[in-house]
Amino acid sequence: MNDSRFAFKVGLFVCVGVALLALLILNFSKGSTLGQSTYKLRVILPNAAGLKPTADVMMAGVPIGKVSSIDLADNGKSVEITVVILAKYKNHIRKDAKFHIDALGFLGDQYVEVSVPTDTGLASTNETAYLQNGDTVMGEATFNMIEAVQSISGV
Repeated sequence: MNDSRFAFKVGLFVCVGVALLALLILNFSKGSTLGQSTYKLRVILPNAAGLKPTADVMMAGVPIGKVSSIDLADNGKSVEITVVILAKYKNHIRKDAKFHIDALGFLGDQYVEVSVPTDTGLASTNETAYLQNGDTVMGEATFNMIEAVQSISGV
């Protein structure tokens, strides 16, 4: 076998290997929604409570998306969290859904919990009853253990 043909085969093997490695890294990286249809929502909360970008967004214990960014709101008194939700859950998050930050266990990772009230009278067939791409929702304040301890320390 001549040297140029051997060099071509080695080069091709290396290129395919690097491409497969890149795909594996993207597939297993936290927060990757490569190849999946998504939409964005903005959640306004009083504080970030230790939440980090790429944290999960969960509904009934099922991961339905990821936190993409956390920024201080224009008023400087709250935070604006952008979440990316998988499009297959588009007709699951109603406009009356509650968003708050929760933790897995006592010292676990923080995530955004989406909870939907059981009976609110919203028609389930009405498309406008669900949050759409770009909608902004007000989240609920999270329980702050430090504030609770400080409030009872004077007792």
